Amino acid sequence: MRKLLAGAAKPDRRARRAAAGPLRALVVQPATERRYAAALQWFFSWLEAERRRFPRSALEVDELAAAALESAWEEGEPKALVGDLLSALQFRVPVLQHHLPLSWRLFKAWGRAEVPTRAPPLSATQVLAFAWVARCWGLWDVGLVALVAFACFLRTSEAVSLAKRQLTFSSDFTSAAVSLPETKGTHRHGGHEGVSFAEPALVRALARRCESLAPADRLLRRSPPHFRAALRCDCAELCQRGIACFVNCSHPSLPAGQSFAMAMARVHAMHF
Repeated sequence: MRKLLAGAAKPDRRARRAAAGPLRALVVQPATERRYAAALQWFFSWLEAERRRFPRSALEVDELAAAALESAWEEGEPKALVGDLLSALQFRVPVLQHHLPLSWRLFKAWGRAEVPTRAPPLSATQVLAFAWVARCWGLWDVGLVALVAFACFLRTSEAVSLAKRQLTFSSDFTSAAVSLPETKGTHRHGGHEGVSFAEPALVRALARRCESLAPADRLLRRSPPHFRAALRCDCAELCQRGIACFVNCSHPSLPAGQSFAMAMARVHAMHF
């Protein structure tokens, strides 16, 4: 959801708000609303399959939602589905807010009983290896985006949408600031967010590539699905060769626990 700049004159404000749409359409992101719709569809299908009567009160909604959670748990459904269901019920019927105590209690019990599957964080050595393989394949943008995302702790959506106009370089090109106007935090609380990093080799490589880009151009020169596919292929290549082999061949004395600053000293050799 792109932020609107409030105009000084009433006609300007009216025109910009008309283009943005009604406030009801701006409460949640379109992708979130699609997830909510899918969760509600699952819930209604479950009601029909179980021959349950459509709920007529908040108490009945809570009891049926709790029963649906139990069924989802037994049938192996993902936790995200039931989380979307409870949020969707409260979003579509606001009076249900704070009136689904049993359902939320079961949802919390689910979270305590089942640990989510998460990928372990990459080390600086692994990210550098990713960038090197991407550069060898001619995917300079994939390598740079991966390095910037690692240095700035960016979410994937923030990294793949990063544009030249969001970058500000210091006069000596030893540090850079990344403006983040559309994050989860800005969507929920408004305002503006940003992050800075001081990795001179990466900053200079980034500045060189930005010279050929227009302000609105994204750093990533391909679609987000292509970026993810490139990372998967990159990962497969590194698994075949072995990360340790890459590090040992390049720097036999380089310790496994090197800092990102030490690793970035080698970005010059990549010629991004």
